[in-house]
Amino acid sequence: MSASITAQSVGTERNRDAQSHNPNPATANLTDAEASNLSKLLHVGEAAAFLAVSKRTLQQLTTDRLLAVVKFGRNVRYDIADLRRFAESRKIREIGWKAASKKTAAAIA
Repeated sequence: MSASITAQSVGTERNRDAQSHNPNPATANLTDAEASNLSKLLHVGEAAAFLAVSKRTLQQLTTDRLLAVVKFGRNVRYDIADLRRFAESRKIREIGWKAASKKTAAAIA
């Protein structure tokens, strides 16, 4: 009986290893490049984590049309390239009062 338990546990470990290598059976027949392109679409939770905001904030940004989405029926996905562009567009290059004082100083001179 212990031999059959051991065989079952070995089989389970093999299945777990196969799943960890390619966890999504739908992408099992795709090339690495195709699978890489598919992995660029993130679920709501993944996209929120990527931007370090809550799901609700992400949904509000989407509702306000500040973020583009990819929809498959009722399923919503976020393209990681769009999320990177959004984050980049929100970067503040200069502090507001410092930038204003430099402009004022340049105008006076």
